[in-house]
Amino acid sequence: MPTVLGASRASPQGREGSVQPGTCTARCFACSKETRRTAKRSLGLFCLFVSLQNKAKYESEKCKSTGSKHSARGLASSPAVPCRALGDGGAKGEKGSKGETGVEGTQGMDGKQGEKGEQGSKGEKGDLGPAGVMGPSGKGSRGAKGTRGDRAKLPRSAFSAALSKPFPPPNAPVRFDKVLYNEQQDYNPGTGKFNCSVPGAYVFAYHLTVRGRPARVSLVARSRRVARARETLHGQEIDQASLLTVLRLRAGDQVWLEVARDWNGLYASAEDDSVFTGFLLYPDDGLDL
Repeated sequence: MPTVLGASRASPQGREGSVQPGTCTARCFACSKETRRTAKRSLGLFCLFVSLQNKAKYESEKCKSTGSKHSARGLASSPAVPCRALGDGGAKGEKGSKGETGVEGTQGMDGKQGEKGEQGSKGEKGDLGPAGVMGPSGKGSRGAKGTRGDRAKLPRSAFSAALSKPFPPPNAPVRFDKVLYNEQQDYNPGTGKFNCSVPGAYVFAYHLTVRGRPARVSLVARSRRVARARETLHGQEIDQASLLTVLRLRAGDQVWLEVARDWNGLYASAEDDSVFTGFLLYPDDGLDL
C-alpha cells in the first residue's frame, strides 16, 4: 500500500499518513499538490540551516584573531561561537537636503479664553477726521417781539416860497417872499437865498409864470451860475418855465435865482404863481447821526 505525506487532510478515513485501498491513487491531484508544498517547506528549512552554519563558521574564524567570544543568538542548535569584533566608528555623513513641506494639518480646536490683561497706557491723540456731511437746516420758532427802540433823528432841510410881486429886479437874487414851507429856517425870504446847514445832496426846482416879456433865469450856487433856462414871449402872452436839478452842497453854501436885464418877465398874481423849492435828498456819509 503506497504512503503519501500530508494525505491526512485529503483522506476522510484511516490512519494518519496512509491511504486505504480503493480510496485514492498515487497520482491523485490533491495528494500531489500537498506533497509538493511539504517538500518545498522542508527544502527551505534545510537551506536556511546550512546557511546559518556556514555563517557561524565564518564569524568564528574571523574572531579568533581578537580572542573575543560570544554565543550566537538565534541559533538554538549551534554551540557558542566567536562574535565578530566591532569596527571603528565611521566619519559623520553630510547633512541631508531639506525635505519637502508636509501637507497642512487640520485646524485644531479653539483654546480657552485667557484671563483679562492689565489696562494699557493712554494712546496719543489721533489726527482730526474729515468734516462730516452737513445736516438738514433747522427752523426755530419765532421769537418774542422786541421792545420798541428809540427813533433815530434824521437831519432835515427843506423850503418852498412863492413870488408876491411880478417882474423882479435883474442881476440880483429874486426874493420869493411868500413862504409856503420853511420849518428849519434855512431859507431867508428877505434875501431870497437858501443857506445850507446839513452837507449832502439837495434837490432844487422852480416853476415860473412868464408874461408880456421874455425871461432868462439862472440857478446860482456858491456864487456860480450852475443852470440856466430861457422863455421868449411878446405882447400879453402867458407861459411857464420850469427846471429841476440835484446839487451837492457843503455846510455854509448858498443857493438863489437871478433874472437877466430886459429878460425879467417873471409874473405873479392872484391867479398865477412863480415858486422856488429846495430840500435835502440825503446827508453825507461822514455825518454823525
